[in-house]
Amino acid sequence: MENFAGIDSPIVSNFWRNLEPDERLKSVIEVRDSDTRFSPIQISRVLANGEIFVNLVEAIPANIRGSLLLDFETELKSKIDKGIVVWCEPLGDKSTLRNLRGIQIKVEPVSGPRR
Repeated sequence: MENFAGIDSPIVSNFWRNLEPDERLKSVIEVRDSDTRFSPIQISRVLANGEIFVNLVEAIPANIRGSLLLDFETELKSKIDKGIVVWCEPLGDKSTLRNLRGIQIKVEPVSGPRR
């Protein structure tokens, strides 16, 4: 078994960084629309550093969700840029019981330097 823990992640190319934001978004949407498996994926944000934030527009079981997002990321890496990373934005807490008791769960966005 190979250990990749010490290897730096690929970074996006200058081509990707130099694209206009709407061109980046358009290219990601084209990949999503090229395969019907990816139709539940909604693109939220596409950043110049290669981070792509998505939401799922329908309930997908956890055992399928992970593979779907990894397949989508693999397609983006192979068709657009190897440095792209997909992040699924978390949903807010929808528990009415916790909301009635005044309990709030804070969700911090993922940010910071990429390796």
